[in-house]
Amino acid sequence: MRWIVGVGAGALLTVAGLIIILGNVEWVMRLAGSATALPSAESGNAVWIGVAFARVFGAALIVIGLLTSAASRLEGEAARQIRVPLAVGLTVLMVLTGAQALAIWSTPAAWVLWAIVAVACGSVFTWGLTKTALHGTK
Repeated sequence: MRWIVGVGAGALLTVAGLIIILGNVEWVMRLAGSATALPSAESGNAVWIGVAFARVFGAALIVIGLLTSAASRLEGEAARQIRVPLAVGLTVLMVLTGAQALAIWSTPAAWVLWAIVAVACGSVFTWGLTKTALHGTK
């Protein structure tokens, strides 16, 4: 069950990252709450700096998703070693995503992204509840 939830959560994070990177820029920005059309692309423009940062964030989501999926297959000491830093990182990501969804984005898509991160975070925390992760025995 842990593997299914971990792979599923990782896949959702990866897909969210791919949507941010590969989606139509104006469509992705509307998902984040932008009500205005984007200005023409130019270096140094604050809007396009935000778009570039969103793309980097999308790439980070892909990495975190792939890591979550791969780590969910680990057992014993390896599972314990990766669980804590992954859980801490996902918790920080969940809190910040929720804060931005509440304060800035205020769109259903923002809350969907928060829910995806929350599910991934929860799945990693459940790894610690298994007998293998707690005691190192099968």
